[in-house]
Amino acid sequence: MISMLCACMANGQTKNDQDSILVLGNDYAEFIQQDGHTVHKLMHHVKLQHGSDTLYCDSAFFYTHINSVEAFGNVVIRQADGTEAFADYMRYTGNNKVVYMRALEGREVQLIDAQLNSLWSKEIAYNLSTKIGSYKNGGQLQNEATVLVSDRAQYNLNTKEARFTGNVAVDDPEYNVVSKDLGYNTDTKLVRFFGPSVVVNEESVLRTRSGTYDSQNKIAHFTSRSSLLNQAQYIEADTIDYNRITGFGIGRGNVISLDTTQKTVLFSGYVQYNEQTKVMWSYINPVMKKMNGKDSMFLRAETFYSAPLPDSIQILSAQDSLELTAEILQSAVANEDTDLADSLRSTEDSAALGVDLLPDSLHQALIVDSAGQWVPSKEYPLLSDSQHIVASKLNPDSTGDLVSIKSEMDQWVYADTLLKIKDTATKVTDTSSHKITIDDPDAYPEYEGNIQPHADTSGPRYFLAYHHVLMWSDSLQGKCDSLSYSEKDSLLTLFLNPVLWPKAGQMHGAVIIMKADTQSLREIIIPEDGIMINRSGPEIAGMFDQVQGNIIHGFLRNNELDSLIAEGSAASVYFVTDEDSAYVGGSEATADRIEILFEDQKINKIYYRRNVEQKMTPMKDVEPRSLRLNRFKWLEADRPKTLNEFLQGKVLPEVPEI
Repeated sequence: MISMLCACMANGQTKNDQDSILVLGNDYAEFIQQDGHTVHKLMHHVKLQHGSDTLYCDSAFFYTHINSVEAFGNVVIRQADGTEAFADYMRYTGNNKVVYMRALEGREVQLIDAQLNSLWSKEIAYNLSTKIGSYKNGGQLQNEATVLVSDRAQYNLNTKEARFTGNVAVDDPEYNVVSKDLGYNTDTKLVRFFGPSVVVNEESVLRTRSGTYDSQNKIAHFTSRSSLLNQAQYIEADTIDYNRITGFGIGRGNVISLDTTQKTVLFSGYVQYNEQTKVMWSYINPVMKKMNGKDSMFLRAETFYSAPLPDSIQILSAQDSLELTAEILQSAVANEDTDLADSLRSTEDSAALGVDLLPDSLHQALIVDSAGQWVPSKEYPLLSDSQHIVASKLNPDSTGDLVSIKSEMDQWVYADTLLKIKDTATKVTDTSSHKITIDDPDAYPEYEGNIQPHADTSGPRYFLAYHHVLMWSDSLQGKCDSLSYSEKDSLLTLFLNPVLWPKAGQMHGAVIIMKADTQSLREIIIPEDGIMINRSGPEIAGMFDQVQGNIIHGFLRNNELDSLIAEGSAASVYFVTDEDSAYVGGSEATADRIEILFEDQKINKIYYRRNVEQKMTPMKDVEPRSLRLNRFKWLEADRPKTLNEFLQGKVLPEVPEI
């Protein structure tokens, strides 16, 4: 009877007040006087209502004078929109509709919205009006299969926006995140980054400080200095966009791109990359740095392109015309299905490509094996630098005699000089015309649908650099319009007016081919219109040692010229010195073949082979400026003298350690 009376009195106290808490039921009640105010103690099956919100608990203290409640045991809050909260203890202030909930040891408070998104913690504060829940001492939010853990969090059950700070971790079946400050929307699954964060999935690792990751569409948009690391590539930039579905990524601003397997780094203002096809484009002042033993090589160009070598590559010989090479570089031969190696076997095509201009000796040296590859003929070995040369009867006075040379060259370096990628167009594009968006599944308009999805992305890669290419290293500088490099055979090929500057000289021709090993450059080949020039004497004298031929083949040791062969219609100009290094005359000579040995980057010995004609002019009668071969062009003014000059004063950023 007493409990019923108390319950009725409590109900009567608040029944007509819309802002007051109503007691809808309980088994037992007491009135307690506290600080001059009456406190209602409600026991067993307590049910309270405040507006449309209902509270259940085992017992409660109802402070009518401040319109607040303390609830104990099996506390449940239910809102009309389906939101629920579960706790062991609750303190509720009715005037501002703020609730504080706490759980017993070993248990957690749960705040759950109508979509079953759950906020868990030992302590949760929740505003029933704004529908914002928060914790400050560690907790988590569960959204379907995604769990977000942090030190502190705030979740808006209306907007579905959550904000997590302090040791944030996201565990999702398809990705994981660690962060200091992160936002998340349980409806859109959009992750927002407000502090240092790392996103990891099966294909890549992404790092950023600000931006978004759309986990439904798998699209990242990072607006601060960020990085993308996958199995073969590392990209760092001021901003990064990345689509995990297409594998397409774009980096903008102070881009650093690392090939993690080939020890190359590319600096640029813009890069786009596809981690599925492993294709990369780089624009806006790109500079490539490649470690070459202890000597780093730097390359500059307007555009860099890189891709893996597919199984369908076709081989072009070194005698292919310069015009065809330029067409390949500019994608005019896209979708062409011509086997150029086979075409070289036909008389008509060989004549068109200039093969018949080669001397008979070279036809003996170059043969096509059963696999269609150019290989050396054992009947005519070539001079090599460090491959156990054994020479006898090296008599400079007997220039008409053949020298007995044993060479252990593994293969003729003309094979595999240029690579043609079937059905792939590498078009020169103006970066200002790029309208690519990260969510575009066809985000490579340059390829016009010609990317081969079956390309072998695990094998070696090739690179193209085109328009205004410059090369710099301590031991060698170079210049050309376009350049290609293949990791398969370590061939670096320079096209369109290429020039090389070894330490003490210059080489140029229609095309220049360079072969490297893992430590250094080994060979230089000029297959057409080649000439090598070395300054002799002081600059004011205008004296230059020169040698030219249909083909020039140079060999290097420690990145310096060690020996050289000029083959076919060879000619030379050489200023002869005596034992005291005094000049005694100028030599002009022609032969089928000229061989040169260098010492300290200067000509030490020179040999002439077959059909030799030679003229020696005493030094007192020599007019140095008149001794010029017909291909002579001294291009020293174009040579980048220092790395700072090569970089045009730009300071390259430090490369991060991966």
